[in-house]
Amino acid sequence: AAAAVKSGRIGEPIHGSSGRFTNREVGLRMNGNSSVCFYLGVHDVDALQWISGSDIIAVYSRPVAKLMPSLGVRSEDAIFSTVELSNGMSGQLYFGWTLPSTAPTGIWARTEIIGTEGMIDLDVRDHGLRILSRGQWSQPDALHWPTVNGRITGDLFEEVHHFISAVRDDTPFVMPVGDALRAVAVNDAILRSVKSGLREPVEDWHI
Repeated sequence: AAAAVKSGRIGEPIHGSSGRFTNREVGLRMNGNSSVCFYLGVHDVDALQWISGSDIIAVYSRPVAKLMPSLGVRSEDAIFSTVELSNGMSGQLYFGWTLPSTAPTGIWARTEIIGTEGMIDLDVRDHGLRILSRGQWSQPDALHWPTVNGRITGDLFEEVHHFISAVRDDTPFVMPVGDALRAVAVNDAILRSVKSGLREPVEDWHI
């Protein structure tokens, strides 16, 4: 998706969005020890910046907190942000741990980039396998950490394998450390906006 945007296949990016929701059991397990920004949202900050080829420079964010407080957890349920990017794009980020336990998959995620001549639609909600059993749909994981012939495979395996190999062999990471730090700076701005109720700029952090 990132290569397609970079090569101009969708023209000039105009706007985009990225977000994910997971089961409320995750929020209960975290028990206020992490924000949805850092447990979930950092992936979407990465995705929107990486695929669009542009940095998020400002955010305006709003939380919702009904479910987690009702369950005794000091945490937001979800955060929704309007974002501005350095190439003139506007966009949205959204993430939360609100899905009921009956949801067919625990990773309800999607990223879209709309351009002047096309679009990118990255949808990982459909794992390609659906099972109806005892009146309930499920979508077993076929993307992130599936077990194939007794061995864990998938994109998370490849991610961890790449990290370990880069550290072991002293080779470059696919995502530079500066880009990773930028995602943390965006999350910091989101949490500042949640607290202030205002548009917050993303600070330009450097190592």
